[in-house]
Amino acid sequence: MRENKNSFQKFRVFDNDPMNKLCDQVISLVEELTNETPAVCGSVAKVFGEQLQEDYTPKDVDFVVSRWAFRQLLWKIPTEITGVKMIEQNPNRIILFTDYRYCIEIWVHNVVSEKRELKKYQNEILYTDYGKEN
Repeated sequence: MRENKNSFQKFRVFDNDPMNKLCDQVISLVEELTNETPAVCGSVAKVFGEQLQEDYTPKDVDFVVSRWAFRQLLWKIPTEITGVKMIEQNPNRIILFTDYRYCIEIWVHNVVSEKRELKKYQNEILYTDYGKEN
């Protein structure tokens, strides 16, 4: 397993410490199962890229992985993850319903997301850059 940098915890992405810890664990789990680092996308990525204000309160966190990694996750993801009460698998995403007030969604890359540039928030958290779009 790769070293977990605990970046969500370090930067307190959420105001909920157990949620930050769970996000770090999910990143490590995806890396362990697929050898790929998931990229944050959606509203949290827009906060990282300054398209949304830093005080924006997200309702979930979205990650995106390659098609190959997503297929691996569909059959390798554990059925029980500490802090997750239910896992739902769909053709384009895996939803982790947490014990906290947030969800974690893992999306498969699509044609649009594959064209977006990836950057690192504070040189640590991989995220999808939305550029100037709103």
